[in-house]
Amino acid sequence: MKKSWMVVAMVLAAGMFSGCVTIDPAVDFVKGELAANNINVKAADIQKAMGYLEKANAALLAEYQPILSAIAGAVDKWEVATTNVQAFDSPEGALYAGFLQDNAKIRVMNKLSVNANPADRTALCKAQKAFGFNQVCFSLTNQGDGGPVPTTFYAGDWFGAVDPAKVKMMREAIMEWKADGFAVELWGPLDESPVIAAANPEQLKGMYEAMVEHFGDLADSWCVGLEIDEWGETWWNQLWHKPDMTTIQGCVEILKATGKPVAVHLTSYKKIDMAHQSGADTFNAQFGWFSKVSQMTEAMAWINSRKGNLRIVATEFNRDSITPLATALATEAMRCGAAGTQTGRPVR
Repeated sequence: MKKSWMVVAMVLAAGMFSGCVTIDPAVDFVKGELAANNINVKAADIQKAMGYLEKANAALLAEYQPILSAIAGAVDKWEVATTNVQAFDSPEGALYAGFLQDNAKIRVMNKLSVNANPADRTALCKAQKAFGFNQVCFSLTNQGDGGPVPTTFYAGDWFGAVDPAKVKMMREAIMEWKADGFAVELWGPLDESPVIAAANPEQLKGMYEAMVEHFGDLADSWCVGLEIDEWGETWWNQLWHKPDMTTIQGCVEILKATGKPVAVHLTSYKKIDMAHQSGADTFNAQFGWFSKVSQMTEAMAWINSRKGNLRIVATEFNRDSITPLATALATEAMRCGAAGTQTGRPVR
């Protein structure tokens, strides 16, 4: 019997760490959870487990934290193992990127920063190729979204004269990935860049023209920037009192003149109408952090009913592109008609 109440104690501890249970309703919670799995535990044992937890000190809970973390890490694998992800025929030339890893602590899109470690960037390139990715997404201008920052090709932080040394460094980094077989998608400004937020329309136009001039030959595709509807709320809104579609369209036109595919990225896949209005040919859809494959199924059905001629790329759906859940979600996105994925790759 000793083992049974210790097991219950661990169940309760896991619930307390995740915020899903407190001591008062714990008995009913545990009985219900275990009964659902044909495991019957007496109320007295549950009460004993509760008493054990109440007496446990911080050091004891810390001792079990690695175990609880391991349990949490296994959830992704369980989700994949118990989900029937249907097969699909991968479209010819489909591209798969993984621009977020390690709970978004590794942000591949920022690896052109002047503060990025070249050796780390090379190692990441090799690791991503081994995992099966064939596309990389790099931001050319970013002040504050994640790290390392900043990323800029200007002599100063932003605008004005272009710094040839920075351009050279960024081009060499891009060419390293291209030499390893990666298609390259180059992104405009990321959100959380307040200095760029102060830009006037002419500065923005000049920035996109400079992107094309100095990096256009290396781009296989473009994305105007991340969360451009958020830009409209915070800085384009200050200039035009609403998200200015004329300016967005102007940025799209500059990039489309290169003959390469051009995407827009918004804060939600449900803002697909803005993608249509922008003139872009691709919608890099942001879904949020899905925990179940069924969520991707539903979201893609919603998009497919509204996509028209837009090419759909499933861009943001997982904070770690190499987890089993990310793979399952990417597989489902492709099965449902996505042209590519950017925070996971489908089953090989």
